[in-house]
Amino acid sequence: MVDVYDNLFDHHYVKVWYKFVSESYFKAEGLDDYKWSPFQTQLYSLYSQEDWERIGICKTPEYRDIIKKYSLNTMEITQIRVNLLTCAERTNLHTDEVGITVLYYANPQWEISWGGHTLFMDKKCENVEKTVLFKPGRLVVFDGTHPHMILPPTIASPGARYTLAIQYKKSNMFS
Repeated sequence: MVDVYDNLFDHHYVKVWYKFVSESYFKAEGLDDYKWSPFQTQLYSLYSQEDWERIGICKTPEYRDIIKKYSLNTMEITQIRVNLLTCAERTNLHTDEVGITVLYYANPQWEISWGGHTLFMDKKCENVEKTVLFKPGRLVVFDGTHPHMILPPTIASPGARYTLAIQYKKSNMFS
């Protein structure tokens, strides 16, 4: 399952949310991948539940529809993070936790020639099943165990690519 949603949010809010995520505190740490190397890092910013509510995406009627459609209200959020990617960085194929991942492409302007697409692979990680172009305000919902990787922006891009990732997993109500 890889579902893509465009034009959900008013462009004004896309710009406001971009300002919020681009001014986040970023740190460098090892990559999400199968072959971690101490020489490879990624820049990211972790968000708290309060940050997630303050940014406001989760309060929109459009996101509430996503919550309802995927029963996200029956799950717990395990991670909220903003990933920052430049043309100088390397990315790797990876999976997220068991559950559902929601990606929000935060840049308010982006051209196809700037790259930054997300590739979803088959289960054997041999072939690309789906390519999702990086588009302003786009929302992508997928099974977190689906192998995927982000292509870095091209050298033609004017700056960093920002993606807000929210990971949900089923709550253990009886544990």
